[in-house]
Amino acid sequence: MMIIALAALSFSLAYTIFAAVLLRRRAGRATTAGETPALPAVTIAKPLCGLEPELEENLRSFCELDYPEYEVIFAVTSEDDPAADVASRVMRSNDSVVIAPPIAANEKVSSLIAIERRAKYPILVVADSDIRVQRDYLRKVVAAFDGPSVGGVTAVYSGKPTRTAAARLGAMYINESFLPSVLVATVIQHLDFFLGATMAVRRDGLRAIGGFEALAHDLADDYRLGQRLRERGYKIRLADVIVETTVSEHTIADLLRREIRWSRTIRTVRPVGHFLTILTMPLVWAVIVLIAGRFSPLACIVAAAALAVRIGIHVVAPSPAASQLSPEILRPAQRGEEPALSDADPERSEGKAESKGGPKGRMRGTVESRRFARPRSSRIRIDPCASRETRADHRARIRSLSHQSGCRSQHS
Repeated sequence: MMIIALAALSFSLAYTIFAAVLLRRRAGRATTAGETPALPAVTIAKPLCGLEPELEENLRSFCELDYPEYEVIFAVTSEDDPAADVASRVMRSNDSVVIAPPIAANEKVSSLIAIERRAKYPILVVADSDIRVQRDYLRKVVAAFDGPSVGGVTAVYSGKPTRTAAARLGAMYINESFLPSVLVATVIQHLDFFLGATMAVRRDGLRAIGGFEALAHDLADDYRLGQRLRERGYKIRLADVIVETTVSEHTIADLLRREIRWSRTIRTVRPVGHFLTILTMPLVWAVIVLIAGRFSPLACIVAAAALAVRIGIHVVAPSPAASQLSPEILRPAQRGEEPALSDADPERSEGKAESKGGPKGRMRGTVESRRFARPRSSRIRIDPCASRETRADHRARIRSLSHQSGCRSQHS
């Protein structure tokens, strides 16, 4: 037993040291501006579903990129989705929101199908709603398309927690376990999957695999998209950028449910890799060595080495610094604009506002009513795949919204 534990611990230590080196190197490359010889126009696809912490800041980061020509298309499954209000506050004149009624088992794929039909540009970049990026993000993603054989580009992500203990633990797991494991996987094998943080594809490659409709019944759409592109002979690259994902679990139970869901998905698509993850946990094997060796001097030395290596990867990993403002309170305005309410409250009212209950509790602050100055309906589009009755119902709602917006803007 002692020999097996020592062998497993040795492998785990070698893996962790290798992962720390790759993590350090990737962080350095992500902060270095790269040269981009060509800047093709890009469509950014943002599937949305309800409110979540820091949603407005996350979406705004995609509308303020340093890139010459791109559009952002947001998609919601219902016009009543409050995320559409958030999108309307941050999007530019050439961005839009589409209504994508569920037509696939995977609702995210339903949104992507609707966005694909409206996209104008040759490169389509999909990013989850909880992702936040830097201004040079799109340049670095496009730079990875360094040849016609590259059909897709993805990006690793680090965790940015809200101000709860569970969120901090979740971010630590992403930064110190998941992120290094992805970097190691890209070194020892060809990249054949995407990460939901960034799925950038050429439109011709997407058409070659049947579009997003080919993923309608896949739960792990990011994994299957990568597989299908590889089967068609396309390569997938990793962009020299690390984006951020907002980790917002409130309780340990919430965190465990998410981790179990992720683990089950990984076990389904990569069963061997999922089983071998036990060899990437040096502290687990250090404890086994201590018990099997009855705390002998050798066991204590190798356990101390395991602890030192684990601390080392903690040091080089992205720091999971919590947001300075929690989702429950007002956020500061940007670029000299008036203060805005938290994403948790879609109300447009003057004076003090309170949330409508729920876990986010009460919000305090004073704001001016300017939210309806730009009617949202002018840029909401209905997916043509919807039935005639569904489209008629959505048009009626949009006309009603437009009328209400005009009335309120006249009185503001």
